[in-house]
Amino acid sequence: MVAHNRPRSRITLYWLVWLGSVACLLLARFTTFLGVRGEDIRFPLGACHAFLTLIAIVILTVVELRRLTQYVRHHHPEKWKEVMYSPFFGPGFGNTLRLASLYFSKDDLGDPVVADLKLNYRRYLTFAFGAWVTTVLLYAVVCWRWGN
Repeated sequence: MVAHNRPRSRITLYWLVWLGSVACLLLARFTTFLGVRGEDIRFPLGACHAFLTLIAIVILTVVELRRLTQYVRHHHPEKWKEVMYSPFFGPGFGNTLRLASLYFSKDDLGDPVVADLKLNYRRYLTFAFGAWVTTVLLYAVVCWRWGN
């Protein structure tokens, strides 16, 4: 959190790190391995990048979801109890559909910090979707046999 209790967005940092990893991948693909004969390492290079991207997206999704849920838990306990109630397990177990409705609803609970955290999460989802789609395209570019 920063001044005025507003959360800091990390989305720009995520994009910069992502673009750096893409630049390194393409640089490695089109320069380092040009003279390599014998064992083809394009597939492992692309697969490694795709796997690391998937792992990073999963970890960052947990981090971004936790920022909002922890804030609601501590500052809006009545909403937290409502969201965390499960018909089969009772309160405290969690209900994924109710959590999703919290993230995407227009109700900000009258709290500007909740509004900012929800906006950050929606921006993060845009980043995650863009990174995953481009990872699939990059995998094809890296594995394609250019030239010979």
